[in-house]
Amino acid sequence: MQATVVIPVWNGETVLEDCLTAVFHHSQPHLQELICVENHSHDGSRQLIVDKFPQVTLLPQPTNLGFAGGVNAGLRAANTELLVLLNQDCVV
Repeated sequence: MQATVVIPVWNGETVLEDCLTAVFHHSQPHLQELICVENHSHDGSRQLIVDKFPQVTLLPQPTNLGFAGGVNAGLRAANTELLVLLNQDCVV
């Protein structure tokens, strides 16, 4: 079964690379998509995703939607029935 991982992101530059690397390392071949909902961070989170993880679907938001709002935006964009929600500081 294919899965979508949704991660709301807010000022997570210091933890995000470890999180995304672990998800990609441990989820193959079941990961169909990874969606990062970028909640208007003020650090380099967005650029880190663009530069190091081009395979991530990035959903930039004009304001900080918080965890729940970010999750809901990501879930609306997901294309699978199996959904995994993660915090940006989670290393699977």
